[in-house]
Amino acid sequence: MVMEQNQLTQYVGSTCLVYNDTSELLFSGEVASYSNTLRVNVIYDADTCCPYWTLKPASKIYLRLQDEQDSKQFIMLHGMVVNATNDHFFMLPQFITYKSNEREYFRQSVQLQTTVSFHNGQPVQHDGTIVDISAGGLCLHSMMNYQIGDSIQIVGQQLHFSGPAHDLDCVVVRKTPQRNAMQPNVYGCSFRYLDEGHLERLFSDIFVLQCSKIHTN
Repeated sequence: MVMEQNQLTQYVGSTCLVYNDTSELLFSGEVASYSNTLRVNVIYDADTCCPYWTLKPASKIYLRLQDEQDSKQFIMLHGMVVNATNDHFFMLPQFITYKSNEREYFRQSVQLQTTVSFHNGQPVQHDGTIVDISAGGLCLHSMMNYQIGDSIQIVGQQLHFSGPAHDLDCVVVRKTPQRNAMQPNVYGCSFRYLDEGHLERLFSDIFVLQCSKIHTN
């Protein structure tokens, strides 16, 4: 553990994603310094809710940090908040887990009516409901009969009223068939071909949705 913590100096200056202990994505940050404790500066943008009050001393959090040497690898740095202000916080690292897949995303419930515009490359008009969404994919309820491996595209989908329109190119990776004719099939869909700009816009919209949920609870 000491060796791993010493290796954290390589992440100073790197951006990260900050999660609470229930895997809710809170906000983006930048690792400012490391000396026994890690200082993380909050990255604000127009859609970031003020997060400092969610970080109480002794609360458990973790950071997602990208491995700069391998784009397929990242670490989850787990730790405890020591102190927090409105623009930065200090974290005492406790343990590290190494990851090599991209399925570790917080899913935000949305319940959005949507229309599938393309199915396996063919234009269609299939109604459905997006039940939740993350930067890695979405859960779709639909009366249509898709198969695992099918491609579906949702064009011009807004995640909230004032948000941008997203073109969501997906592949079906899971299917739970309907139990009767009145219930929809449940599809787990992974995004394809997301560039960094689109990924950032998705994260930003998920921040907005999560902040709205926090403020209405």
